[in-house]
Amino acid sequence: MSKEKIYIFDTTLRDGAQTQGVDFSLNEKEKIAKSLDHLGVDYIEGGWPGANPTDTEFFNKDQNFKNANLTAFGMTKKSEHSANNDPMLSSLINSKSSSVCLFGKAWDFHVDVALGITNEENIENISETTKHFVKNNKEFMFDAEHFFDGYKSNPKYALECIKAAYDNGAKWIVLCDTNGGTLPHEVSEIVKDVTKQGIGSYLFEFISPFPNIDYEVTIDYPQFEEGGVVYFSKISNKTVNSLSIVTATASSDSNNDVVTTNHDLTYLNLKCVA
Repeated sequence: MSKEKIYIFDTTLRDGAQTQGVDFSLNEKEKIAKSLDHLGVDYIEGGWPGANPTDTEFFNKDQNFKNANLTAFGMTKKSEHSANNDPMLSSLINSKSSSVCLFGKAWDFHVDVALGITNEENIENISETTKHFVKNNKEFMFDAEHFFDGYKSNPKYALECIKAAYDNGAKWIVLCDTNGGTLPHEVSEIVKDVTKQGIGSYLFEFISPFPNIDYEVTIDYPQFEEGGVVYFSKISNKTVNSLSIVTATASSDSNNDVVTTNHDLTYLNLKCVA
């Protein structure tokens, strides 16, 4: 992976589709996807195959992208199923996607309250899901939901969750600040600890209300709904190595994703193109 490569991961067809009043037809999804591919986007998250008929049909067709990797969204397996027998995972495996981005819990509070399973079961679900997709030659990304909140509550367990994916072949680990409450200095310290674990390919996903503060590494990305801007704190050269931006173009959803991963960036100012 080139140290100076900028990766664009677009979520218009998944995050953007959650906007009130937006309901993409199959034809609309294909037109948007072709436009994004023509722009040179690296990853196009097309939706969740198996979740609705339109997304399923979209992923059953060869999109014949020239530049982009078609990416399917989903979640880790459920405890009552093996990875081989989980129906949602099967929909992703059988799709025409070359990459998958699956979310899973990284906060022990949600493992207990939302999933109603043990911490150990959650780790197993992450591990087995990762191995299943890697074995089936899908580029695997683990979206660690509520990672920063989970780390602040139980750092050891949050790190175990992302290592369960990374150690079993995940190419990207997505560090999510799902609630948007993590401050820049906290991000810096937590990411340093992630790096110490030997995890070399990670992304950030932020929903941030931070004011306009100028840091050495800055990503200027308008949040449509809140009118805020996402900013990254200074990251040392050894911490960061390539850059990825996740966008939800043409979306008014406040969950537009912004991510970055690893090299010596000095100053960067990027804006979403709607």
